[in-house]
Amino acid sequence: MSAVASCILGLTIRPGVLKRAQAEIDAVVGLGRLPDFNDFDSLPYITAIAKETMRWRDVVPIGELNVH
Repeated sequence: MSAVASCILGLTIRPGVLKRAQAEIDAVVGLGRLPDFNDFDSLPYITAIAKETMRWRDVVPIGELNVH
């Protein structure tokens, strides 16, 4: 859930990225269906957004582990 929240946050502060992502999806998939794994190679910008989301904000705590 934190990755989704980070992605939404990032897209709200960069609306141009959201517009470009929507344009890529519309060009590859169209309006009649949702993207699936067969579209993966045709959506490099969407893939980059997903990777940047994971890089931009930690999605799990990275503090100390208390192992006894």
